[in-house]
This record gives sequence, structure tokens and C-alpha cells, in this order.
Amino acid sequence: MIVAEKEIARVVSICADIRHRYSECAPDADMRPISMNVLTYVIGEYSSRDIDFYVTKWPAEHLLGSVKVWSDRAEVDIPYELNKCYRRFVGCKELCHLVIDDESAHTKDVAHLIKTFTQPLYMPVNELTNGGATVSEVLAVYAAMELLFPFEERGAEKEKIARDEQKYWDVADYYKIPEAYTEFFLSHIVMELLTDIHDKISEIS
Repeated sequence: MIVAEKEIARVVSICADIRHRYSECAPDADMRPISMNVLTYVIGEYSSRDIDFYVTKWPAEHLLGSVKVWSDRAEVDIPYELNKCYRRFVGCKELCHLVIDDESAHTKDVAHLIKTFTQPLYMPVNELTNGGATVSEVLAVYAAMELLFPFEERGAEKEKIARDEQKYWDVADYYKIPEAYTEFFLSHIVMELLTDIHDKISEIS
């Protein structure tokens, strides 16, 4: 298993609540790509924080984004050089910290966090039992994809790829998310993991 199933299930449940509220607030909730404006409003409401976005001058080579959190507000920083798909993904991932984290996930040791995530899809296993910022980063990736690329839509997209009717890039372009993450979340191991989690949550609810 890539990460602790219990923690991913918790995140999936939170994202289900966010998506339900999104469907109430969005003028056209079925439109893709997901509206980041509406999503930001919903997460601000859910977390009881005012949220501001800032474009930064730092290069995106090592740090794709960050979020600064206070009790009543948050600031999301995104490097200027990211393309639209990565800006949306990184912005959403940072927003997700506001709804999936507790204080144990906050860190001031940004250098260590950057060092841990030296590859864009690196999913660390050895620190997952310890909690904290590293686990939070992994879970925020899962949360962002739950919101931007709804799980119930992935099976049909994967089947189209299998029939050679489209490529991963086509899916990424439609949802306006990075191709690398699209391919990762449509991989057999992740689809199998999340299918099991979603099935269990459905049985409970």
C-alpha cells in the first residue's frame, strides 16, 4: 500500500463534504475543469479562513508552492513560472492543507520538507507512521486530485485510454491538471487502492 489506507479514507471523506458544498455553490457543478474560484470560497468557508493567493518570484525547481496558516486566514504562494495546470494543482493542494491538517502537520523546517520531496511523484513510506508535514504533503496530493479529477470519473477516462481513444495528455488537458499526476492516479495500483476506499466509505454512508 502506498500510504496508510485509514488516512487516505479520512481525506476522501473530507473531500466528499467539500465537493457536496461545491455542488451547492457552483453555477454549473458538472462543468470541467473545476472552478478554482468556487473551490477557494468553499474551502475558506469550511476552514473559517480568509484565503489570499500570491504569485512569487522564486523558481519552481524545488518548491512548487506553500501555504501560511493563521487562525483566521491563510496565504497560498505559487511560483510565477508554473503553467496553468500546475498552478491549479498546486493551488488546490495548498488549499487542501486547510481542511485535512491539524497543527502537527505544520512545519517551520521548510528545507527538510523540500529535501524529502526531491521528485514530483515521490510518495514517502518510511515517515507515514510518524505523522507531520511529510504525511500531510502526500495526503494533500490525494485530496487535490479528489477535487480536481473526481474519482467516479476516472474509470471512464482510463477505459478510453485503454481503447486508444485518447492519451493521458488529453485527460490532463480536459481537467486542467498535470499529465504526470493524471497518469499516476490512473495507474492500476492507485485505482485499486482508491476503489477499495471509496467502496468502503459508500457502505458506511
